[in-house]
Amino acid sequence: ALSRLGEQLFFDPRLSRARDISCASCHAPHLGFGDGRRVAVGHDGQAGPRHTPHLLGVGLVPALMWDGRAADLESQALLPLQNPVEMAMDLPTLQRRLAQETEYPARFARVFGDEAITVQRLAQALAAFQRGIAAPRSRFDDFIEGQPQALNEQELRGLHLFRTQGRCMNCHSGPQFTQHEFHQIGISLLGRPRQDLGRQAVTGKAEDLGNMRTPTLRGIARTAPYMHQGLLATLRNVIDMYNVGMVQPPKREPPLPPPSPLIQPLKLSPQDVQDLEAFLKTL
Repeated sequence: ALSRLGEQLFFDPRLSRARDISCASCHAPHLGFGDGRRVAVGHDGQAGPRHTPHLLGVGLVPALMWDGRAADLESQALLPLQNPVEMAMDLPTLQRRLAQETEYPARFARVFGDEAITVQRLAQALAAFQRGIAAPRSRFDDFIEGQPQALNEQELRGLHLFRTQGRCMNCHSGPQFTQHEFHQIGISLLGRPRQDLGRQAVTGKAEDLGNMRTPTLRGIARTAPYMHQGLLATLRNVIDMYNVGMVQPPKREPPLPPPSPLIQPLKLSPQDVQDLEAFLKTL
């Protein structure tokens, strides 16, 4: 019942200031609970600074948002509601709106025992629904569970590259294909007008400059575009960028920090790139 209430709230545009944006506006089920845009578009048509993370398997993510500033789904759920470039709603107004203008008091009473619409209950319901958003079962799951024919020869070559020369498993390992760590991989535009401080804006630590959360690769083929600013339109673009060792920082004094030492030119051949892409599409 709590999850069903959260689902109703998730798809309800009345949660936004102008009553025209719901959570699903940026997290659409048919787009892998992403939005297919380079960056999010919110209240009054404003473009946000970052790409919308998809929600496939989001209940398994320990620190949410690209910079990890939300410790759990309950606290995360309230951030886009209040962000002036997202849903631009203030929470007291939202509570009054839902209590006075909608059928929600009765729905909350069925779940919580009384009609009070509180911020805590809103967050609980939205989080409960999102915890149920799982990445769909994939051919790779069939392969791992004992069906070798689930992957063809090209995809098997891609799996081998994923584990070896492609160096993907340095960051994308485990059941969710992520270690949930934060890395600066050379695309935070450090030292440029559109730089993104990433994790450092949360922790204040120098070593966190430009660090972003490593996302899961589950369902990766359906959640384009890619990276925290959505600049890479296709999986092939992503592999090509990693293959050349990403982007080195511009020369300046004092020098900007280079990407993580995990970022190295991969020296993959064109065929290798195709094979690795084929494997990623099985996830």
